[in-house]
Amino acid sequence: MSNQGHRFRCLLRAELDGWRQEGLVDDDTARALTERYALDKLAEQAHSVLMYTIFFVGAALVGCGVVALVAAHWAAIPVWPKVALLMAAMLAAHLGGYYLWHVRVPARPHLGHALTLLGTLIFGANIGLFAQIFHISERFYDGFMAWALGAAIMAYVLRSVPHATVAVIASWVWFGGFVGANETPLLVYPVVAAAALLPLCYWKRSHWLFLLTLLAVAGSLMTNAMVFGESTRDGMLAFVLPATALWCYGALHRREGRWPGFGAMARSLGRWAWRGWCTSFHFKIWRRNSCGTVGCFSTRTISGVFWRLG
Repeated sequence: MSNQGHRFRCLLRAELDGWRQEGLVDDDTARALTERYALDKLAEQAHSVLMYTIFFVGAALVGCGVVALVAAHWAAIPVWPKVALLMAAMLAAHLGGYYLWHVRVPARPHLGHALTLLGTLIFGANIGLFAQIFHISERFYDGFMAWALGAAIMAYVLRSVPHATVAVIASWVWFGGFVGANETPLLVYPVVAAAALLPLCYWKRSHWLFLLTLLAVAGSLMTNAMVFGESTRDGMLAFVLPATALWCYGALHRREGRWPGFGAMARSLGRWAWRGWCTSFHFKIWRRNSCGTVGCFSTRTISGVFWRLG
């Protein structure tokens, strides 16, 4: 099947019958297009997305239920039975999901995938509960780093976008906790996040994960620049540099003619970041600064250039 988006395929299927009736394409060409773009599988894939959504929401609810059940009886359970119960719940979810997904015949990929995601959510809850059991309370955000690492490993092992989504969110919480607690930038985070997650975005052709990764990387660059900077000019660079980097990244995709959806998304984020930056000059923080007038004019001009270039 050709690498095209779902919207394009839906539009093609809607137009194909009309083209055939008007004589623009013959039956053989219509059949070839249907096979190339898997137009006959659109309904099945829509049902698949619905099932994934139902099972993943169910997995999240079950995970919350497990945590609530354990928390309600927490004081009455001895230490090692607590550890055994938490480990058993996590392993049961992972092993059960893997069995249903890859071993059972016929396979149940939707339910199996949801169970493995439940296991990853329980893993994150277990980190916090183990810290409480063994009285580990130094830096709470380190637990999110461990959760993000485990979720990222599962994302690659299972080729799972939902696991990668958990990894992005948990890693961002860890980054925010580290920067907030230490009041120092964490320069390695945007590099590691991009290197760890962007390959999976392209591997799975996931626009959702690509958007989330770009937001995490750009947001961390802005945060690092604002924490590291000591002047208004540094605050300006905190927005200008990530916005420009996003637009250039998208322009590179357009120049190479590959992954047009990813390129358009990156360029759009860059343009909107520039527009947001220009809007910020209406606030008093820039009016009190000597670079306010010049900065407002120059950034509005550059933003207009980026917007025209697309």
